[in-house]
Amino acid sequence: MTGHTTPVEVEVETLEQLHEAIKANADIIMFDNRTPEELKAWRALVPSHIKTEASGGITVETIATYRVRASTSSQSDS
Repeated sequence: MTGHTTPVEVEVETLEQLHEAIKANADIIMFDNRTPEELKAWRALVPSHIKTEASGGITVETIATYRVRASTSSQSDS
């Protein structure tokens, strides 16, 4: 019998919380109210098997500064 799974998402506001969420092997880590620079630095600390998302302070006007281009990531991997 197979059951449903419920991903565990952890909201982090400090580096200490980020390290705890990584250690706990959260399924998703949500960065709350981080600058684009913080988001980039913190995301680099997260293992690739953990999904990330961002919220708080992101608007239509600022979204381009938060966007991480998939093509840039895939080019650096080759």
